[in-house]
Amino acid sequence: MQCFDVLVIGGGMAGLSVAAECAQGKGLRVAVLEREAQCGFHSTGRSAAKFIENYGNAEVRRLNRASLRFFEQTPYDVWEHALLHPRGTFYIALP
Repeated sequence: MQCFDVLVIGGGMAGLSVAAECAQGKGLRVAVLEREAQCGFHSTGRSAAKFIENYGNAEVRRLNRASLRFFEQTPYDVWEHALLHPRGTFYIALP
């Protein structure tokens, strides 16, 4: 039988963020329960999350630039697919 310090129910953005913080930040043994075949399937998978390299103040822009390679070439032990995929953007605004 496996024992865990923390059980997180739900593998969406919030659940996986909590699980990562508990495991990496606190060194706790964490299990995530997700009823779907993959994490991030429902609202997290349909969010309008967007990576904008030049977004934010100078510190955030430096962090964005430093993170880009990780997101484009995600290590297989993190996720089997790249976390970032190029997409076009179409802005609509009033004149």
